[in-house]
Amino acid sequence: MKTNKHLLLLIATLAIFTFLFSSCKKIDDTIVGKWDSQLMNTSTSLKVYWTITDDGKIVRERIDTNTSTTQTDNCSYTIDKKLTKTYLIIEGSNSLSGDGDINGKWIVNDFNDDILKIRRVDLSTTDEELTDGAFLVREFIRVN
Repeated sequence: MKTNKHLLLLIATLAIFTFLFSSCKKIDDTIVGKWDSQLMNTSTSLKVYWTITDDGKIVRERIDTNTSTTQTDNCSYTIDKKLTKTYLIIEGSNSLSGDGDINGKWIVNDFNDDILKIRRVDLSTTDEELTDGAFLVREFIRVN
């Protein structure tokens, strides 16, 4: 009888760990590409793209078709995977007109082949405690 309880407990534990690890999305390679930032405004003349490369770089483009201007920001990123959360750590970003910088620790809220949703939870990229606030949400649709 005791052996059956231990076996049942072992099977339940393995099932839980299998579920936890299988639900973690692998974003290291699949996040690479060009992403269209979905802006929460009514302007059709403004587009913001993030191009994420496989060598740890992000190129952010802010394109205004009304004024025919393009602003560019180059920064670096790393991916920090925890047991149940994945963070995108961005450093070296500069402000773009009307869009600020994107430095900080971002949690990946949703990710699949065509959609990326991230939320900045900390301005600091080195502090283990999430204390700075700085909440900012970005939603993207994959371009390529």
